[in-house]
Amino acid sequence: MTERAGLSVSAASYAGPQPPPAYNLAAAALAAGHRHRDKPAFRLFSADEPHAPAQTATYGELASRAGHVMAGLKELGLPPRSVIAIRQHTGIAYALSFLAITGSGHIALAMSPMLTAREIETISKIAGVAAIIRDETLEAHDRDGIADLRIEALEHDGARSRPAGFADTSANDPAYLVFTSGTGAAPKGVLHAHRAVFGRRPMYRDWYDASEADVFLHTGAMNWTYSLGTGLLDPLVLGATATFLDATPAPQSWSDILHATQATILATVPGIYRQMLRSDFSLSRSAPLRHGLTAGEALRPALHDDWISTTGRPLCEAFGMSEISTYLSTAPDMTWHPGSPGRPQRGRAIAILNAEDDADPVPLPLGETGILAVHRSDPGMMLGYIGSETAENAAWRGDWFVTGDLAIMDNDGFVHPQGRADDVMNAMGYRVSPAEVEAQLLACPGVIEAAVTSIEPAEGVSIIKAFVVADSRTKEAGPEALLGRVSGNLARYKRPKELVFVESLPRTANGKIQRSRLRLL
Repeated sequence: MTERAGLSVSAASYAGPQPPPAYNLAAAALAAGHRHRDKPAFRLFSADEPHAPAQTATYGELASRAGHVMAGLKELGLPPRSVIAIRQHTGIAYALSFLAITGSGHIALAMSPMLTAREIETISKIAGVAAIIRDETLEAHDRDGIADLRIEALEHDGARSRPAGFADTSANDPAYLVFTSGTGAAPKGVLHAHRAVFGRRPMYRDWYDASEADVFLHTGAMNWTYSLGTGLLDPLVLGATATFLDATPAPQSWSDILHATQATILATVPGIYRQMLRSDFSLSRSAPLRHGLTAGEALRPALHDDWISTTGRPLCEAFGMSEISTYLSTAPDMTWHPGSPGRPQRGRAIAILNAEDDADPVPLPLGETGILAVHRSDPGMMLGYIGSETAENAAWRGDWFVTGDLAIMDNDGFVHPQGRADDVMNAMGYRVSPAEVEAQLLACPGVIEAAVTSIEPAEGVSIIKAFVVADSRTKEAGPEALLGRVSGNLARYKRPKELVFVESLPRTANGKIQRSRLRLL
């Protein structure tokens, strides 16, 4: 597994397939239409009435309509590589907008429809947005110099002429932009090249185990990078069928949704799997679902085991970030290791570097905790940050992109995340990973969710405080009883000194715990 025996590194540089010099993201995503013109490429189901798709498009229809939208964009006369934002709800319109923008050689900015006017203003200034394609149901962003567009008008105007062809882009040309949901005062944009979609190929075998026969169902909004890649672009490149929902379903609806969509691969976050299993969910052995994919949050052993015992299907975890997408994963035919999302996907160059040494990017020995890093040669790697020169400078150690995640690589090559470097708590002068403490809490019967952070009850005094979602029996026993359960498995300085029961944990729109808000509970 390792490039050098005994060191935490999978390869010295990327060893997977490389994209051709001339490459267009949208052309690659729609290429399957040449052999599957009448096959469903995209479907949207209503969470309330999932019995038949509310929107659908074949590969032929998607390619034709994207060509018309590209022709409509061409008539606008925008400068090359203009940044065009997408403010739309999940649906065919979002897919068409993204494909047409990138297909035309412009840069697609995936925006959430939930952004406030202030957030739109901030992001638009940082990105230099030239136009916004907006749903009519969303309020217009009134700012000089930004064109307010509708997908229907672009498609209508473009249909009056021949569909536009794909722009002559190179693999390294910029294609799309996403903004991270960090806790900093200002967001930072992650700029990706057209090659980013080609760089996702290691996932197809080492996480999805997918083919053109599959039906993907993703439960997230299309502006999220997990949804955009795993839910839309990868199924299209494979020649499979991309399926989405228009909203988050009621817990009791999941059985009907999986039956109606005939999904063979379900992609979502652990919280949705947990929600499914806590309802009256059932899945017959004859249902087409082959396995589930999970990312965005650590998969806990109890949830993993409950899913398999209930459904008889594998649950496959992956780990990644907006800058590179997923690069660690467990495939359906692999044995899942609790506490690890998996091994580096084949071809990826992954290393664990010394967290304290900014100058020397030498991999640590196996089993030592350090900063998880990905080699710059990976075609899935971002072009860079915009809007934060500080973040750009801090992101690299030589040719290694440092993710900010602490991790350990074991002797079998499995990587075990230990929390964010900037989440590491300081308790009684010791550095403590939240993941280690949370794992002990989650192992206790009756604990549904748990998160910890360090607080300062007095100046110069730092302790660990735990926030727990639990069943009624555990709550009745009280915080001290639960603290007593974990004390035997944690060193004294790692034990929470305070514990409170809460109804829910604060999370981002993508389902990640917002540790900065825990202190406000």
